[in-house]
Amino acid sequence: MPSKLFALVALLCLPVLVCAQLAELGLNLGHTGAITGLRFSADGRYLVSSSMDNTMKLWDVRSGKLLKTSPEISAAPFLRNLFLFPEQNLVTYFSGSMTGNWYNWIWNLESNNFWDGNDLSPKPVESDLNSLLNDLNGAPSGPPARDYQGELQSVTQIRFSGSGQVVYFTNGVGAEHYGFCPDGIHYYQRSGDQMSLHGIWEERSAPPVTFAGLSPIIAINSSGAYLFGSPDGPAGRQFTIWQMQTGLVHARVNLPDGTYLNDISPDGTHLLITDSRGQSGLFHIESQKLLPLFSRYPPTHLIDPGSRPESLVFNQATFSPNAQLVARGGADGAIYLHDAGNGRLKTVLKAYTAAVQHAEFGPEGRQLHFRLSDGSHRSWDLVNGIVRSEPQQPPRPGVSLPDGALGISEDGELSVRMGANDQLELWNGNGDRKLRDLNGVRDILKSGNAIAGAIFSPDKNHIFFWTSLEARRAETSNILWDIEKGQGQQISVSINLGISGLAFSPDGNYLLIGHGTGEFSVFNQKSGRFTRLDGHPNAVTRFAFAPQNNALFLSMTNAQDGTVKLWNLEKGGLMATLINLASEDWVVMTPNRMFDASPRAMELMFYKILEGDRSEIIELEQLKSRYYEPGILQKLLGYSSESIRSVAGLEQVDLYPEIDAVIEDDQLKINLRERSGGIGALSIFMNGKEIEQDANTQRQTSITYDLRPKQNYLFRHPDSTNTVSLRVYNRDGWLKSGAVTLPYQPTSWSRGNASGGANWRGKLNPKMYVVALGTSDYSGTQLDLQYATQDATSIARAMQAVGANLFANGDSIEVYALTTAAAGSTGLEGTPVRWQLANKENFRATLQVIQKKAKAEDVLLVYLSGHGLTYGSAEQSQFYYLTGSVASEGMISDKQVRDQYTISSGELTDWINEIPALKQVLIIDACNSGKVVENLTGNTRALNSSQIRAMDRMKDRTGMFVLSGSAADKVSYESTVYGQGLLTYSLLQGMKGVATRRTADGDYVDVMKLFQHARDEVPRLAATINGIQTPMLGFPAAGASFDIGIFNNTVNIPIGKEKPTLIRSLLMNKDKLQDDLNLVELIEMVFREETEEGSDGNLNYADLNKLPGAYSLGGLYTVNGGNISIDLKLFKDGKDPVNLEIPETNDPKRLVRYIIRQVKKVLAARSN
Repeated sequence: MPSKLFALVALLCLPVLVCAQLAELGLNLGHTGAITGLRFSADGRYLVSSSMDNTMKLWDVRSGKLLKTSPEISAAPFLRNLFLFPEQNLVTYFSGSMTGNWYNWIWNLESNNFWDGNDLSPKPVESDLNSLLNDLNGAPSGPPARDYQGELQSVTQIRFSGSGQVVYFTNGVGAEHYGFCPDGIHYYQRSGDQMSLHGIWEERSAPPVTFAGLSPIIAINSSGAYLFGSPDGPAGRQFTIWQMQTGLVHARVNLPDGTYLNDISPDGTHLLITDSRGQSGLFHIESQKLLPLFSRYPPTHLIDPGSRPESLVFNQATFSPNAQLVARGGADGAIYLHDAGNGRLKTVLKAYTAAVQHAEFGPEGRQLHFRLSDGSHRSWDLVNGIVRSEPQQPPRPGVSLPDGALGISEDGELSVRMGANDQLELWNGNGDRKLRDLNGVRDILKSGNAIAGAIFSPDKNHIFFWTSLEARRAETSNILWDIEKGQGQQISVSINLGISGLAFSPDGNYLLIGHGTGEFSVFNQKSGRFTRLDGHPNAVTRFAFAPQNNALFLSMTNAQDGTVKLWNLEKGGLMATLINLASEDWVVMTPNRMFDASPRAMELMFYKILEGDRSEIIELEQLKSRYYEPGILQKLLGYSSESIRSVAGLEQVDLYPEIDAVIEDDQLKINLRERSGGIGALSIFMNGKEIEQDANTQRQTSITYDLRPKQNYLFRHPDSTNTVSLRVYNRDGWLKSGAVTLPYQPTSWSRGNASGGANWRGKLNPKMYVVALGTSDYSGTQLDLQYATQDATSIARAMQAVGANLFANGDSIEVYALTTAAAGSTGLEGTPVRWQLANKENFRATLQVIQKKAKAEDVLLVYLSGHGLTYGSAEQSQFYYLTGSVASEGMISDKQVRDQYTISSGELTDWINEIPALKQVLIIDACNSGKVVENLTGNTRALNSSQIRAMDRMKDRTGMFVLSGSAADKVSYESTVYGQGLLTYSLLQGMKGVATRRTADGDYVDVMKLFQHARDEVPRLAATINGIQTPMLGFPAAGASFDIGIFNNTVNIPIGKEKPTLIRSLLMNKDKLQDDLNLVELIEMVFREETEEGSDGNLNYADLNKLPGAYSLGGLYTVNGGNISIDLKLFKDGKDPVNLEIPETNDPKRLVRYIIRQVKKVLAARSN
């Protein structure tokens, strides 16, 4: 019997002191082919997947973010016995082919390459593995250090234990199958139909656990507790399940026809199965009952058992180690994570790209054109930075290689053929006329190399001959032949996995040689030197040079990730990676982590830090200000005069602490593990709302927080799921962790009582609270507005009307309006709306009244209209709403004024957080208020990072839905033909049925749908008056939309109607050339009063000199003998004016009444 070597090596896992880390830009580019394998890591933090797109991917389960994509798998990736070892950055698996042959592979996550477990003899892999073993051996419980170099030359199998703590390998011929169990404690050894289970550290002579009657192919379930094999019995539906520790039969089950066994629950009570239609469910072993939980859509990929071994379907659905999640693989390449208890879909991990089938520069090099595998075409305007979809075009006709030819020139005029006695010959393109013999080519070749093909330079002066590569890694002997001189030179290139692509530069000087490993070589004919470039994970198959540019080119692979790389040989190599996403979305990334992207693409992007067995996901917005460079592609290519800022010194990220938390007896116990960024504020949230801004002011590593005083933030329904979440900042407060979320059920509930009283739990009917604050009348006249007060009044009336229909349980709605209208003429007389004078004290008191009444199930809507400003710098930058006591914008530079007469975003956040209602809406229709949501969402390129962070905290802390108008100043805010602010008008319009969800019960007013309508409608309305306004939206990350009212035929929405607008008049005494009677002031006073009537008025007045579509008065008057006569005209948009006949009078006020009457008469006639 051939000798056999068996070695066990302990891998020593030592804690790592984490220094400042490098953040890598991430993009969720999922699989594009059917899922063939899934496996969670032992701790459930990670998921590894394999696909028909020939790649494997590593996912962070909690965030749903992609951490790593493997190079292409050479063998067909039907995986089984897949194991993931994050501690050692390794994945081991068997890869199966269509013929049923199996290959053992190891994916090294750190270097992102593969080790072939069946053939470790090639030197690069042998050296890597020997280094790994010698670095990690010497553990106290393992064998001493040793030199494995010689032994590895004949190694045939290698395995890693489920915990990643043990490696063993064999050479020679011994047992037919070795493997480790996921528990990391045992390994198994197969021989024929039996398998013995051994403890890793036990002597080989220890009694084995034996399994009898094994099927040819076996699989271990995700927890490692059970073993099952391919089915037996006449119908192929019978499965035997063994206990791994004892070898005893755990169960024998007969699955329903057309179903496949995917996994066994960790406790051994249920099977996870999938039927031929793609519907998955749990099969209860004891009762033999199927509980379908997971819908057919989207379909799960199933492999026809008639064409491939049954075992190939094992890993397409699997339990997480704690059995709380089920991962399913779709035929569309998506991975679906479900709640294992109720089947609810939690997350979809999918692709957003298509493979680039063709890419080229436009004729002048100012555009890029792409053809993608989904049939779409894209055009990138490199000058203006615009990406557009193009109509589908048939592929440009190319030159096909004639039969028998080794290569053909680009214009099809010349070809190379193999003649008699393996003589190379030059022919015309059609192959009907031989031009010359290419004598001497074979004399240059190394012995044993056979010519595989040829490529002509663009000028047809040179031919590059490449040779076949018999070994997977070898040095190829190739020839660059000068046709005219009849001589050539040998070009030897060390290439892994063969030549995959070739191209000449336009002048023929540069020759690009693609490698199967993702590298490519650049041969410079003039210097005779090689340059080796690396940037792709897979074989480089195509190149495309820019016209008239011998240094700028694109490189491509056959990968499905939609990426193309842009290179410049004269400027250091790789310039940028270009990614095409769906719907004209795109990303540009540079080697130094800078990026530009379309807005929707940025929603898919994030930062990731990978260090050993740890990964950290950081939201894009937190580091966006460091690396976001709008227009970076134009700047790189010289189409923009702007320079690219330096990011030197910004590579390191000071990480926040790690959080470990548990809830015991209503006490939240928190442990923090300090990392490179130190310990900062610790925020605590209940059901998404911040209940403590900083629970760790002493910056301790262990904290206990009493949750009992905050139980009014809990949902009260007995079946409700309440959560407590934590986020921790680094020491400097600019980087925060992702949320760590725990389920929470108060101890008093489980004991049958509640701290809030016997009736506290079960008081479930939600109530709506509305607070509308509008300020039109400011101190002095500089800031006075026309619409703010009436807009707040209109919102209050509208919400009272639609809200009462939805919250129809007696006192289920309370609406408060705070305006600067005079008492007794508020416009709210006879309504249930409660009015108060608008000021800071009353607004605060109103929120305090609501705080004492509200519960978690309630809805809070806060509306602000008036003036708002952003003031301060860096971390102190906040939005300030100005109350009526402010006379000018400059006053807010006085801190005392800000404290007494403005409402800051920080104060608003704190006050709202005190109210337990968990469904919250904030609407701000104010001058400069666009800054609020720009800061809240970070969706603007003009903001600095401190503003983004300051207002982003407000959205995250409140969990609010936020909508804000973006009128930049008083002029644009007041410019409207509706007698209302455009944002308010669009909201009222939406409530009236334009943006509602229609049902038989009425039209439901949905927050998200209403906000989206306003976002789309306001710019359209603003464009009619040559204005620019775009509302900004801010939605909580985990917040689902909800209804705030029902519109039906009983509801009266106080919406303005389009009315004629008048602007400033120009009237003068003909003799004095001035308005000595103050007629303009008298006329405009009347216009303002009419405007303030809102929807009841007949016209609007805007204090402007010019406004498209508006009317203005102009004329000269004379005073003769006490009588006033006037020559008056009505103007509009430069058209011929209308002459107004105004009677003489000796009273200026009476004259104004005559003028108003005549203006209204003319306007009424025109409207009809």
